[in-house]
Formats: sequence, structure tokens, C-alpha cells
Amino acid sequence: MPLFYGQMTQKNLYIAAIKSIGAEDLLLEPINREYDIIPLIKSGLFKKNLIKLAEQMSMSIKDMAAILPVSERTLKRYRSTTRLSPELSERLLKLSDLYSKGIEILGSKDKFIKWMNIESLVIGKKPIDIIDTLTGIQLVKDELGRIEYGVYI
Repeated sequence: MPLFYGQMTQKNLYIAAIKSIGAEDLLLEPINREYDIIPLIKSGLFKKNLIKLAEQMSMSIKDMAAILPVSERTLKRYRSTTRLSPELSERLLKLSDLYSKGIEILGSKDKFIKWMNIESLVIGKKPIDIIDTLTGIQLVKDELGRIEYGVYI
């Protein structure tokens, strides 16, 4: 099925997400399907990848700690070359994927960040308030999908 303007495959979204946090050099294999990111998750990303995502999302370390399964104090203690746990690495990749999809659908970083901070009628909260769980990230991603396909309520 051909892609329409503005639509990226999940494979391309993951590639964009990985590149956006500077983790492409950590890939052991090319990404052809979602399964191919598992070795990257298991080997762990670095704190520097987390910092890059935080900067892109216009968030502080304190803000990131609030949505990640790690304390602010622990994050501050990590060196930039500290490998993150698989759980934390997976969460970062999912957030980076959400960020890439949001920009792709809404057209710019500023529009995406603004949208994340406005209460959603469908979710009943601001999207930024529920991305502290994998389910919340998926709900926000699903809402972006509805916007993309014009089924937004």
C-alpha cells in the first residue's frame, strides 16, 4: 500500500526516533521491523541520549524524571556515558518515537509541544500528564493517529 503525504511507516518512525536522540551508532542491525529495536533496548541507551531527547522536548532533567522510571537525583548522578537499564531505554525510545510521530503529524516541534500541554477531549487530560507509562504513551500515539486520519473527536 503506497504512503500518502505525511505518512511514515513505523520502521521509518523508529529510525527517525533513534537518529533524533543520537543513538544510530548503537544499532547492531538495520531496522526492518519493530522487533529489530529489541537488541538496542537490551543493550541500553546512554544518558547522553536521554539528555538529547529532553532538550528536543524542551524538558528539564526534573521534568524527564517525572515521566521516567528513575529519580531526578539518580539521573543527575549518571555520567553522559552511563548505560541506562533496558526498561529506561525502552521508555526513551517510545518517547522519542512519540515525539517524531507528533512532529510528523502536527508539522512542527512547537505545535507538538503546545498540543501536548492542552487538555485532550478524548483522553480527558493533557497528553504530557499521561506519558509517564507505556500505556499513556500508546494512548497519546493513538490520538495522534486519529488526528492523522481525520477521525479525531
